[in-house]
Amino acid sequence: MFSILKKEITSYLSSLVAYVTIGVFLLVLGLFLWVFPASSILDYGYAGLDSLFSTAPYLFMFLIPAITMRSLAEERREGTFELLLTRPLTDWQIVLGKYFASLTIVLFALLPTLVYYYSVYTLGSPQGNIDTGGVIGSYIGLFLLGAGFCAIGMFASAISKNQVIAFTVAVFLCFFFYSGFDSLSQLLSLQGLNLENLGITTHYDSVSRGVLDTRDLCYFIVLAGIFICLTLMMLLLQRQKSMRNPVLIKTFGFLLLISVLSSATFTRFDFTKEKRFTVSKISRGIMDSLKAPVRVIVYLQGDNFPRI
Repeated sequence: MFSILKKEITSYLSSLVAYVTIGVFLLVLGLFLWVFPASSILDYGYAGLDSLFSTAPYLFMFLIPAITMRSLAEERREGTFELLLTRPLTDWQIVLGKYFASLTIVLFALLPTLVYYYSVYTLGSPQGNIDTGGVIGSYIGLFLLGAGFCAIGMFASAISKNQVIAFTVAVFLCFFFYSGFDSLSQLLSLQGLNLENLGITTHYDSVSRGVLDTRDLCYFIVLAGIFICLTLMMLLLQRQKSMRNPVLIKTFGFLLLISVLSSATFTRFDFTKEKRFTVSKISRGIMDSLKAPVRVIVYLQGDNFPRI
């Protein structure tokens, strides 16, 4: 698997397309953070990277399909995929090697954005007036989102030999899983089914606040695992091989087990500096001492409020 991982990373970084794609991603992200008035950190006047973590998912919908579209489509189009099968590698090792290579490239694309963190850290008044813990938690959420999108992109690349088709399908699937379930949940006939929990937005928004809930972590693991399994199934189907792969069956069973356990027992990690999303011990004590239900009404005006 590591030979495939190294080969894919070297191959991608040796092409001009890689640097152009990542460069465009960083440029557009920089424009949203520093230039466009609606999302500019300078105009907002608040030392935070909220606009980065709200904009990056939509850019990921194009960046990651551009990275993954060649993973399997190009190999199959040029007939080199059969050569991979002659190596002492299993189908799983080939798929996972290409998947982790794509995820590594996404990580490379994220590393330069640390410059934005340093800039906000320096510009803060006083200097360093930024919630570093919250930023770390938000980056974890962005990485998990990238892991899910990479798996979706791999599946799209396995569907067609045409890279353009693979890119288009991946963009559509990424957009649907990010926003589609939220839209469906708003339909009158589907309200109350909690369809939004099947989508990415609910889980990503939770993590991007700087709070890591094990249920959200398990969601991204299951999402990536399902699409990796679907990728392997597509490759087996194209080669007319049996779907009764023991590793495949065990993996689906493991993902199902994770889904059940994550709903039954979970915990939360609040990375924010002041533990803004964690009830303090004093507050817990006050609530425990209440004799009757208490109703709290909050009146807010305007649009520029932090997510809670």
